[in-house]
Amino acid sequence: MKDILLLGNFLLVILLFMYIRTHILRETKREVQQTFKERFDKKKFIRGMFGFDLVGWAKDIYSLFNVRKLIMYGILISLFYGYGWYKGRMGKPVTFDFQYEKEFYIKLDGHYLHKPKNSKQLEILDKEGHKIKDITVSDIPELQRKLKPYGFQLKPIGVLGICSTKEFEGGAGISFLKYWAWRLETFLTNKGIYIGTSYKLDKIKLENSSIGVGIGKGFKEGDNRILFYYRWNF
Repeated sequence: MKDILLLGNFLLVILLFMYIRTHILRETKREVQQTFKERFDKKKFIRGMFGFDLVGWAKDIYSLFNVRKLIMYGILISLFYGYGWYKGRMGKPVTFDFQYEKEFYIKLDGHYLHKPKNSKQLEILDKEGHKIKDITVSDIPELQRKLKPYGFQLKPIGVLGICSTKEFEGGAGISFLKYWAWRLETFLTNKGIYIGTSYKLDKIKLENSSIGVGIGKGFKEGDNRILFYYRWNF
């Protein structure tokens, strides 16, 4: 039952994330197209690049990989891969930054928490000193939450960016959903209110930072606004 609830929670997060992010990106594309007043012509692009008729190819590719099917494939792959990744991490022993050569015991509910000599792991012993188990990720709720690839959260953030009107804006808000390195957040700036999606910059060692795009409404005139922003955690 616990695993079924976990899968249900993951599925809910994935569906919600994909719906909101798709809406944000679609509205961003529409606003950018209106701003520059020039739409991308796919037919002209194909004729210009290849110089021959690709209608037959396009129909075959669409029948196999249309957008709806790709979304469904993405949801299923993300769901089961994420679930397997998360469950695999739960059983891994946790290492602690204690003095490697030291040993200690802590009495714990009729058992003992033990750190052996020359080890960075903890284990649980019974009253007779027999090992019951190693301490793993699943024994530490806070670590479980941090390792979940998707999930709801409430993290305060700061935002700084440039709007489609070429105005600089700054503000603060809440990051409320994570999906691997992607985040969904809502925030207020000095010019308007937004909902946005951003990507964490962990790979370039900026663990508390993200870059993203948001859609929103201006405070004064209620105009549609697009914000390209940098986000950081407080």
